[in-house]
Amino acid sequence: ARMNNSSGKKSFQRSAAGNNIGETIQMDKLKWAVVGCGNSKPGKGGAHSIGYCHASAVSRNAKLVLAGVVDCSEQNLHDFMAEFPGVKGYADYKQMFAEVKPDIISICTWARDRETHAVDAIHSGAKAVLIEKPLALSVDSAKRILAEGQKCGVRLFVNHQRRYGLPFREFRKAVLETPS
Repeated sequence: ARMNNSSGKKSFQRSAAGNNIGETIQMDKLKWAVVGCGNSKPGKGGAHSIGYCHASAVSRNAKLVLAGVVDCSEQNLHDFMAEFPGVKGYADYKQMFAEVKPDIISICTWARDRETHAVDAIHSGAKAVLIEKPLALSVDSAKRILAEGQKCGVRLFVNHQRRYGLPFREFRKAVLETPS
């Protein structure tokens, strides 16, 4: 591939036959997809579902584009796409993987479905998969997910962001300050 850095953006030339000469393809943004946007109504603490948190973080990063979202609820999809204009919504996550071809996938579904979604995301061609906690409901399930990621060369991440949230920091502080 021939690199062109004069514009400051990574690009390479590839012909229709795929031999890297011909049309220039810009590679300046990674495509991110979210599996499981969740309910749009405020929940615990007035916050949206975790899929909204992922999408919000992605939409604030200039190097990323929120390219697709899937949910089993038509209302959830409708509300999510209203809050994040331009993102394409799907009812079938395998169809989204095939059409969007995301570089990174967030798995924000119920824990009981996580292994299936994570393994399918790993096999989708994504470079990385971010999985909400817990990774799995059993050690064997977690081992299967990790083995698939390693076999396919996909980076896996488990999200544990809440430990840094104010309510959790305050709770930890109270526990640590409580006399034994």
